[in-house]
Amino acid sequence: TIIPDIMMDLILVPCIGFNEQGYRLGYGGGFYDSYLNQLDQKPYLIGTAYEFSKVSFTTENHDHKLDAIVTELGITCF
Repeated sequence: TIIPDIMMDLILVPCIGFNEQGYRLGYGGGFYDSYLNQLDQKPYLIGTAYEFSKVSFTTENHDHKLDAIVTELGITCF
């Protein structure tokens, strides 16, 4: 359930993996993507992951691109 009068500027998103294009692999439920689809305004999305979890994968139409990823080696903006 979304509370309509709250507007978030930023969401920290946990990632199982991520790719060089800035998309994440999540936990398989589609919860972040479906939640973000309900928002009127997209917040800044920052993924959190380990650097070793950078992998190559194909994205799907419903996937939301991260604005940045934070790993133990630093921050990458997309």
